Amino acid sequence: MRINPKELAVVNFIDQFQPVHYVDIQKEFKVSKPTVAKYLRNISENIEQISNHKVQLIRSKRSGIYFIGNTKIIAEILANYSKKWFPASPKDRQIYIVASLIFKNGLDTVAKFSNKLFVSRRTVEHDLKKVRKFIQENGGQLSNHNGILKITLPEKLKYPFMINIIHQYWGQQLRVSNKHNVTLPPVLKNFFNENTVRQIFKIVDQFLTDNYLQANDYEYESLIIYLVLQISTGTNSLQTLADFDDKEKETTELFKLFQNKLGFKFSNEQLIYLNNLITLIKTENDTQKITDNPKLKERIISYLNNYDNRLINGLVQHLSGTIHRYKLGIKAINPYTLQIKQNFPLAFDQALDLGQKLSQDYKLQLDDNESAFIALYFQSFIERQQNNNPKIKVAIVCNTGLGTARLLEERLRQKMSNIIQITRILVAHDINHLNLYEDFIISTIPLENLPIPYILSSPFLTVEDEDQIKQMIIQIQKQHYQKNIFTSLIREDLIFILQDKSNMKKILTSIGLKLQTKGLVKDNYGNSLIKREQISSTAVNKIALPHADPLLVKTPFIALIISPIGITWGQNTVNIAFIMGLNDSIKKQLRPIYHSLNEIISNPLLIKKNISSSSSYDILNHIKKGSAD
Repeated sequence: MRINPKELAVVNFIDQFQPVHYVDIQKEFKVSKPTVAKYLRNISENIEQISNHKVQLIRSKRSGIYFIGNTKIIAEILANYSKKWFPASPKDRQIYIVASLIFKNGLDTVAKFSNKLFVSRRTVEHDLKKVRKFIQENGGQLSNHNGILKITLPEKLKYPFMINIIHQYWGQQLRVSNKHNVTLPPVLKNFFNENTVRQIFKIVDQFLTDNYLQANDYEYESLIIYLVLQISTGTNSLQTLADFDDKEKETTELFKLFQNKLGFKFSNEQLIYLNNLITLIKTENDTQKITDNPKLKERIISYLNNYDNRLINGLVQHLSGTIHRYKLGIKAINPYTLQIKQNFPLAFDQALDLGQKLSQDYKLQLDDNESAFIALYFQSFIERQQNNNPKIKVAIVCNTGLGTARLLEERLRQKMSNIIQITRILVAHDINHLNLYEDFIISTIPLENLPIPYILSSPFLTVEDEDQIKQMIIQIQKQHYQKNIFTSLIREDLIFILQDKSNMKKILTSIGLKLQTKGLVKDNYGNSLIKREQISSTAVNKIALPHADPLLVKTPFIALIISPIGITWGQNTVNIAFIMGLNDSIKKQLRPIYHSLNEIISNPLLIKKNISSSSSYDILNHIKKGSAD
């Protein structure tokens, strides 16, 4: 059968709506006329062969495209072959190419992949660009020697690389798989046997239960994947169980389980890596060992200016596991990295900075996935600090007697003691002679000419009164939180609107020099911006938040770059970039600044309005309005 799934869909379309014309197929499948012609040639040749010449495809300029003969056979063909999965999407093709090269199934040239996948050589070559980048990001190289494709990896990265590949593709379905029900992505069914995978789940579950071990999702999945890979690609070793340094007794037990249940023996090389995985799981099970890491704790504390015990303990526990994983070459997979980078830029940058400092101590390099996990600990700390903000100060005014005032006071304490502090009870005629330091007043009588806001409330505190008070509290909290610090850092002359194409390095170098001319930054600011972006790009969803070493900032500022046609920003295209020129002089205001920033970048209408605007004045007004809303 040489009709691929795309062509089967065309067969089905013709069969349902015949006669059809070229333009109908082009419109339905969004392909060019030459592509339609290619489909029809292949369908015509194969449909006759499959049907023993009982069905024929007619292609007529006048009467159109249709089948003649025993057309009932077409339904049988569609029923028989439409169930067969085929790597048609770019992602499926790319993982199929990688898996084929890993498992060495005979596909190792562009021509062979083109023939197997029913796509042009050009399509395969385009897929190979993505495959090559993916392999490089995971420590390997894709070589092409005399047309033969080959993945080359350092020996120590061989297993981590394969685990990472399968992890990224199998991930979600692996989490819902178990010894009773294995859910394999269709592409992996070409390489793994579901019955064997089911047995591996059963063996691993028995092993963990018998040894009173608990593995987190990532460790459990990595162990399953590693064992599946060995059964699927490894050679059954004739070696006896070897001794080596630091071998865990549990490794011996798992070795024997595999030998007894599946008749499979590991080689020494396979066994050593398996032992590393078991060591990682055992270490994570030893809570005392993983949290009692005085050297790591001391390092973390020395690198942070602001923290609490929960932050430190969380970081120590997480990073202890990270260091163990790094030694094994196992990378963390974080499905929420982009969202974390976009929604929690301050926390992500703190995580990135800590990772950079620890990398010198522990000879490790944390990628964006790992940094995003660490950012969650910083974000939790930030939110704890926000929750610890001083309460809103409120005075009560009541002229009907102290008893009525006490009733209102008590009801306020019962309902809102977590967010307001009742400072005092006043009478109306004294207000104009007092220094009112409160945030607002709750009064049982109308008041006039007050320097601070007030709410008119019943002493019985009705539901309507509560709603009014809560709205006032929200407004005041927002004022406390923002205090216009964000918009005060943006000036009209710091908004740069680009009309021509540009790239990240060029524009950051240019803007860096302009900021230096304005006296806002020191020498080398532009290079520092570029260096930070090369460590981890801040570009997400066409928005970037570049920033440099705070020591290079003389006066805090926020500059804005607008590019309607887009800036080439590494692997991304950026239409709007906020250059965050912040330093220690405003470190206490970083949270409100990033809060306001997040409100702006999370507002797609505001972003769209700014990108389409040609006036710096208008853009500044949009931002001020958006930040204040």
